[in-house]
Amino acid sequence: ALEEYLKADEVTLAIQHNGKMKGTILIPVDSTQEQVMEILTEHPKLNISSDAIQRVIFVPNRLMNVIVKS
Repeated sequence: ALEEYLKADEVTLAIQHNGKMKGTILIPVDSTQEQVMEILTEHPKLNISSDAIQRVIFVPNRLMNVIVKS
């Protein structure tokens, strides 16, 4: 019964833009790629428009790398 109290509700996700670290965000555990993209497009520091995105590399609960055309 103790294990359920030890589980985290949120995780820190590393955000990369064209392979370069841009920061971290807190997301709910086991968020989908679509949920994380919604959070990213609303994030004031990252000016990511969905039409410029070429590829997205998503590792659940760890990393999101957005490859954008320059």
